[in-house]
Amino acid sequence: MPLYEILLVVDAQGNDCGFFRVRTLKAWQAVKEYDGNVSQKVKDDAEDPKRKSSEYRFVHACFLREGGFEEAADIRKSRYESIHFEEESGHVCRHGGYFEYPLVISRWDRDGLSPYGSPPQAKLMSDIKRLQSLARDGLIASSQAVRPPIATHRQERQLDLNPGRTNPGLIDEQGRPLFRPMLETVNPGAADAQIENIREKLRVGLYGDLWQTLLEGNGRTATEVNIRRKEMADMIGPFSTNIMSGNEVLFEREVGILGRRGAFAPGSPLVPPKSVLESDVTLTSTAPIDQMREAGHFEAIMGFQEYLGIAAQADPAIADLHDRVEEYDLTRRSLGLPAKLKRRPEEVEALRQKRTEEAAQQQQLATGESLAKMAKDGAPLLKTLGEEEGGLDGLALP
Repeated sequence: MPLYEILLVVDAQGNDCGFFRVRTLKAWQAVKEYDGNVSQKVKDDAEDPKRKSSEYRFVHACFLREGGFEEAADIRKSRYESIHFEEESGHVCRHGGYFEYPLVISRWDRDGLSPYGSPPQAKLMSDIKRLQSLARDGLIASSQAVRPPIATHRQERQLDLNPGRTNPGLIDEQGRPLFRPMLETVNPGAADAQIENIREKLRVGLYGDLWQTLLEGNGRTATEVNIRRKEMADMIGPFSTNIMSGNEVLFEREVGILGRRGAFAPGSPLVPPKSVLESDVTLTSTAPIDQMREAGHFEAIMGFQEYLGIAAQADPAIADLHDRVEEYDLTRRSLGLPAKLKRRPEEVEALRQKRTEEAAQQQQLATGESLAKMAKDGAPLLKTLGEEEGGLDGLALP
């Protein structure tokens, strides 16, 4: 939807609860858009070749329905009511509703409870205009320094300032020029310091310095880069919360549409696997800002492992409280590694089973070798004892 057509409505807490969309349609477009359900005047204009392009304003109003509820299965009882009508005649062209809020609104920053957001450029607009003004003046000063305006004696004529060209009549008998620059104190670099200061302010205001630090961070260790990512997340975090709040509506609407189409009903072609239905299902955002928020977990895990090693020396049972699998997942996410690096549960189980069988085989081989060695080493001893004492336990040896 074009932004200029939308008028947002929020409640007392600043939450989105409706909107008005005002747009202009030609008569023939309106008939096609609303399947002929328009006023008689619009129909007559649409059928007249001379008036078919006459324009009419239509309003799409969406607001909380009185008596509607979230778990409604009937669109007539949905939470949000939707009405399309002609602005001039008030004729209702379409009447329906939405189970979830239909707009996804991403705001960088909000001023109080205003329904509209503002980007970082809005707060820096005065500096941007000042930078543009100084840059323009710098270009003018550079042009004046290279080709300044010329004052001539009496005669009004155009000077040819190209190299090697002749300008007759522009010096007197003593060789003094009859012209000179009108501006002799032009300094093209006078505003350079101010321009650079404003550019640095814009880089900070637009968070460009944070990303540039990472790009120029040659020689940094992974820990240093991770710390920097955490600082960036802390700085951008409050603004990303507004964006994630807008995306929350998108998640709710997507899950709601899938649910109404039977995605979670038994026997449906879209039904999830049994392993998913029997476990807790949640949504995890994998946007860069969310990965940056988890960057601080890596340092915490490294410190905790050091503590755990010391504590386990005093009490080995304390290691039983630590979940190594969850630690692996958290470390992977904090470092920004993709999930495909982790093997599937069935693959992990097969590897562990194979490792157990190989260990059992090694144990059997070691036991067999040990028994064979004992038998080999004990045979001479048994023979000697038999010869000296007439056999073991009174039994003679052959």
